[in-house]
Amino acid sequence: MRSKVFYILALLLICCSTASAQMAAARKIPPAITMNVLLNQPADVVWKYLSNPEDFKEYMGFKDVKCYKGRVRDANVYITFENGKEREQSISVLNDETMQINFFVQKSDYLDDKWGYAFRVYSRGNNKSNVELLLYVMESEREKFSMNEMENEFKLIVKNLKGKFNK
Repeated sequence: MRSKVFYILALLLICCSTASAQMAAARKIPPAITMNVLLNQPADVVWKYLSNPEDFKEYMGFKDVKCYKGRVRDANVYITFENGKEREQSISVLNDETMQINFFVQKSDYLDDKWGYAFRVYSRGNNKSNVELLLYVMESEREKFSMNEMENEFKLIVKNLKGKFNK
């Protein structure tokens, strides 16, 4: 009888200690690069354009961009650069309420599998909006990553967005 009581108490103690143990809170990775551009169009118009796979090629400025599943989360996006290099990524976030689209990169000449980027659109009045471009790279991988090349990609996107909406 004593052994049964001892066994039950030991089991309860193990269960209680396991249940009370907590995982450390996930730490949010700060963006490695942040750029903003103010545009002379309402946020919903800019968001519709930014989140439409048929427009990716135009505003990203690449030789070719293909998105076979269309405007859906987890859609694969294949990019070909002017120099022939390629990137494979997927849409990891597509949120119409917050006007945010995130891309998670699976294959790239910069670095595979440990980075992504996001675009967020914010209203700045009736006919103005702000687009925020954010690059996320794991801190442990930043030394391996080509920040200058990605910064140049963002600058090209900013230039293309200004050309489209700030005429």
